[in-house]
Amino acid sequence: MKHHYNLLAVIALLLLASGCDVFQTLDQQPDNTLNRDQVFADAEGIRNVLRGTYDDMQGFMDDYTIFAALASDQATHTGSFPTWQDIDNNQVSPENGTIEGPWNAIYNTVNTTNVLIERASASEFEGLSEPAAAGVRAQARVVRAFGYHALTRWYGGHDGLDQMGVPIITEPTESVEEVQLPSRSSVGDVYDQIISDLEAAEGAINSGGAIEDNPAGIGFAGQNAVRGLLARVHLYRASIVRRAGGDPTSDYEAAASYAQQVIQGGQHQLSTLNAVYNSLNSNESVWELQYSSQDANAMSFFARPNGEGGRLEYGLNSSFVANVDSLDDRTGVNIKVAGGQPFIGKYFRLDGSDHHFVLRLPEMMLIRAEALGELDFSNNKNEAVEYLNEIRRRAYNEANQGGDEPDFQEAGAEIDPADVTSKQELRSLVVQERRKELAFEGHRWHDLNRLGIVQQFVNLPSDTDRRWPIPQAELDVNDNLSQNPGY
Repeated sequence: MKHHYNLLAVIALLLLASGCDVFQTLDQQPDNTLNRDQVFADAEGIRNVLRGTYDDMQGFMDDYTIFAALASDQATHTGSFPTWQDIDNNQVSPENGTIEGPWNAIYNTVNTTNVLIERASASEFEGLSEPAAAGVRAQARVVRAFGYHALTRWYGGHDGLDQMGVPIITEPTESVEEVQLPSRSSVGDVYDQIISDLEAAEGAINSGGAIEDNPAGIGFAGQNAVRGLLARVHLYRASIVRRAGGDPTSDYEAAASYAQQVIQGGQHQLSTLNAVYNSLNSNESVWELQYSSQDANAMSFFARPNGEGGRLEYGLNSSFVANVDSLDDRTGVNIKVAGGQPFIGKYFRLDGSDHHFVLRLPEMMLIRAEALGELDFSNNKNEAVEYLNEIRRRAYNEANQGGDEPDFQEAGAEIDPADVTSKQELRSLVVQERRKELAFEGHRWHDLNRLGIVQQFVNLPSDTDRRWPIPQAELDVNDNLSQNPGY
């Protein structure tokens, strides 16, 4: 996708005006851009822009994934980029150029979704039915919601809905004259916007064949992806509300309900680890962002050792290695060896064709387990623990890797519900399981933050460093933006 579909030329002008090299950011050359009249000439043009929206999402997913590991206790900086070292040390300054990349890339993507939501109307384009137009708008809303959740988790507050979030922009900017300089919205308002987008998308996302490239709906967001994101977002908001002393019941209920709809929907089942990571696009994937050797990412390049196809810019954190179980088949997924050197192995393809796992079924099971424990521990404990055991049963099943290690019970991997005596214990077990099951998929740092337990696992210089500063370059061009406390 990267060289065929992209943003409008006027959006490129917008970003260039704010000091962002859009062509470097999006791996796009000037003669590949189209003006808005060409792009929106017909129904296929609308669909091409939607494909370009996913292409833009690809542009920030490496940072999204790597930095959530690097800032946490999963990975450590092993290369030469000083700005990555700052992220590893959790001493990020507003002048750190690396943190400006995700900000610009995500807002760039958001602007494309804003344009699509406004322009994708069946009345304007021959060959675009109203269900198809609604489907395009729904897909755009899902990508926008995903982007805003990424932004507020990195740059917004974690301890109350009244804390500062990020600017909300829902109107398209299609010319330099339309440049918006918004102030920051509260965390609560950002979550309201995210949930509003996802709720609006849920009923229309599969209508009319908005994208025909992948009928299975894996590469592009489908209805289960919407429900999966709603489960995730409600869990995050519940965690914030709970820690701020509010009543998180409705959010936990929503998280549990949406997760259950995905679990019981019949479209997704736990697959073998080999199918998930070696074959890709397994039945387990709810939303898997696609890559190929012609449309590659840099995940393997940054993780693999020097001389083995990579530059080892980030590597395994010693505390992560110390807590793995050799009988757990996920260890062989998360840690691989090349040239005698262990490295982060979840992304291992030399040609950069590893996929990003946006949503997988085990996350839904873990979300539901956590939410059930918070809602009614005594009555829900057995169901919650069984979700953990189902995931662990797969992890300790010798059929996954063809080896002869002990099975689930012989390895002592089964959790007895009788041994789990409080919701705090259950929450801790869920966190431990998320660390193993969702390792290096963009979760760990945000899990520690939403639960307020960062300093139990990470040497954090100060509480200020739990969220990134607003990039200084953004403050320099927008007087309406305010910096995070402590910076």
